[in-house]
Amino acid sequence: MRENDLLDGLSELEADVLRLRFGIGDSSAFPMSRRAVADRLDVTISKVRTIEGQAVRQVRRRLAKVLYCVPPQRGTNPQ
Repeated sequence: MRENDLLDGLSELEADVLRLRFGIGDSSAFPMSRRAVADRLDVTISKVRTIEGQAVRQVRRRLAKVLYCVPPQRGTNPQ
């Protein structure tokens, strides 16, 4: 699963916050502080924190569904 697949289904603002905060996407991108993201998107730091939390929860749920659907590989020993 690619990073853009994970961001599908998020609002444009949520995707932008995650891209900027974690340096997702462009190979030259680097993670930014919440303050830098807030300044860049012209929102408050608190708003960035809220949006980031919501978006990360959505991505986690999506990943959990994908991982739950993947059949275990042969030869692995789940513990």
